[in-house]
Amino acid sequence: PLPSSTSAGLPAVIEKLQFGWPLTDETLATAIENLQLHEPSVIGLGLGGDVPRPPGSEALSKQLSAPNLVGVFNVGSSSNSTEVPPPPSIDESRLGFNDIPVDSDGVIRRSLIFVSGGDSKNDYYSFVLRVLATHEPNIFESISGVNHRFGHSGRTASLLSKV
Repeated sequence: PLPSSTSAGLPAVIEKLQFGWPLTDETLATAIENLQLHEPSVIGLGLGGDVPRPPGSEALSKQLSAPNLVGVFNVGSSSNSTEVPPPPSIDESRLGFNDIPVDSDGVIRRSLIFVSGGDSKNDYYSFVLRVLATHEPNIFESISGVNHRFGHSGRTASLLSKV
């Protein structure tokens, strides 16, 4: 296994392998399978898409169903959006959004980690937070004095407690 502080970026793996774009499902499944051989606590896949790219679609679906794999989606959309849906074989509980809010003057001043839809059924977590929580499940520890729904089983948490 890799040391816990090691990270392997899929873009670097793809670049080294020098495959064309878009990747076939077989190529992506093989890359994920090779990463899994190192027993990572989490693999964050920052690629979306629900359109199969055969060959290898069945193998990719199997790899994407791994409990330590986190995928991305867009929580917000607009008429100008070129939103790419997540692969269908990644469970919703293992998806994090990767939206970046841009202010009206075109400047990025913040990054969202949580978006509330008004009730706990419509709460969304960022890709980075989902990856972190998969690696360190106790990130959502209860902290007194915090009133935000933030985590598993309705517990509350402060991200500053571990970050």
